[in-house]
Amino acid sequence: MVKAQLLELFHEWLMGTRNRFDAGVDEIAWFISKKATALINTWLSNKGMAVLHQTAPGWGAVVITRERVEHVRDERARKDGVDLAAVEELLTALFINGTPKYVAHSDARKYPHQLLMVDPSYKAIHPSASGESPVAALQWTGQPQPHLRLETAYWAHPAKTKALDERALKK
Repeated sequence: MVKAQLLELFHEWLMGTRNRFDAGVDEIAWFISKKATALINTWLSNKGMAVLHQTAPGWGAVVITRERVEHVRDERARKDGVDLAAVEELLTALFINGTPKYVAHSDARKYPHQLLMVDPSYKAIHPSASGESPVAALQWTGQPQPHLRLETAYWAHPAKTKALDERALKK
């Protein structure tokens, strides 16, 4: 799936214009770079978990479902007062145009298998999230094959994303 198709799919999921009963897509795999996959697999190995299933040599995946995209849309509107265009910008910044880094969740007790995906270099353009940076929570799961799954995404204050950037997985 090319960037334009992914953007169109996110837009249709966010707007609710893609019919659920069509033979359409309700879940996609977004591939992580080889370097990021290696860093994440080292983190998983250190925690005693199975490494990401690689569908191509060196590439792991994040599974993005329609249900989680709808969750992001609803939660950002309800909790943060962010409108739909800013949610679309958020997903675009993370999965289409961004250069994300990966950080182990700071609350390892509550979220032991969760990574945060952050792009501290990106600043929101839309007025309802202006100046904030995108963050996504990714949950590791071992079934049916080891992969990460999008849980949620949100805009975060630059000070928070700077702190996350300092804790990013490194070689």
